Amino acid sequence: MPTGQPWPEADELFRRDDAWLGTDDAYSVPLGGDRTLWLFGDTFLGARSAGRRAAGFVANTVGVQTGLDPSSATVERWPIEPSMGPMFPTDEPAEWLWPLDGVRVGDSLLVFLMRVRSSRPDLPSGAEAWAAEGSLGFFDVVGTAARLVSNPDSSPAQWRPVTLGMPETAGAALGTALLVDGDHLLAWAERSGHALLARWPVREVAAGEIGRPDWWCGDQGWQPDPTRAVAVIDEVPTEFTVHRHDAATLVLTQVGDPVGRGVVELRAAPRPEGPWSDPVRAYRPPETGRADTIAYAGKAHPELTGGGLVVTYASIRLTREATLADESVYFPRFARVDVDAVLGESGR
Repeated sequence: MPTGQPWPEADELFRRDDAWLGTDDAYSVPLGGDRTLWLFGDTFLGARSAGRRAAGFVANTVGVQTGLDPSSATVERWPIEPSMGPMFPTDEPAEWLWPLDGVRVGDSLLVFLMRVRSSRPDLPSGAEAWAAEGSLGFFDVVGTAARLVSNPDSSPAQWRPVTLGMPETAGAALGTALLVDGDHLLAWAERSGHALLARWPVREVAAGEIGRPDWWCGDQGWQPDPTRAVAVIDEVPTEFTVHRHDAATLVLTQVGDPVGRGVVELRAAPRPEGPWSDPVRAYRPPETGRADTIAYAGKAHPELTGGGLVVTYASIRLTREATLADESVYFPRFARVDVDAVLGESGR
């Protein structure tokens, strides 16, 4: 079976900065021209010489890449110091935000985020909870949020994200994957391992109006009631991407089962609502199969160049102490995939 190839030259994009010591998530958003926005989750910021144990731990950060080939591009990241706090803060006590997908619509940037809380009520911050628990069971996802940036062409240092009112989602994590399709913005929403599908007219999104999406309800078509929405894809993780490969094919990229398979997988469909193919292995990360290590957060970045479809994944050790000590993990890593070779006729 054809598989992707690692791209170590591109990995250096996130390792050249001696004050940026690791991060995950890594959704990308084309901003126009040769600029690409990266959305990151928990990020270690500090001096590389002092290591991760001495670094600050920021809930979400961003980077703006200039140049479409990641092996030769540059990145401006924000914030640059832990004391500046996250790019997307929240006023909710004992809560923080991890990015989902984002999209440029007109002159604005829309970003969806997971609302996360500590699994330890006595320890409200993520850093404290992770330190106390020592494992990945330190958090609970409790909902989603959305932020609108009106000046995405400026440096992130000048952004002032505006909080948008969220629609009712019937418990789904809205914004797991986004795609502008004609006059609509499509948003896949993960709930209990299944993906639902919502949409808005693009003109409403550009105005920051996301309160009343329509949901795909199967035989009933598009309806405003999320409780009637039906699953369009099964066995999906919280994070994945969807992009249009050609006029007849949409492609979903995921690491579907980090603890089990732990590989980057592709699925294909002729329409956003499916039917979607079964997952097909596209790339096996070298971390897969290592003791106490998982690969996760598989994403595609079709706007980037350098050969084939550019994909990333994240990796982490299962314990905090191991992650702090091992800087070979907890950085997004790149691979290049030949979509047609991977999917073949069976996945199209």
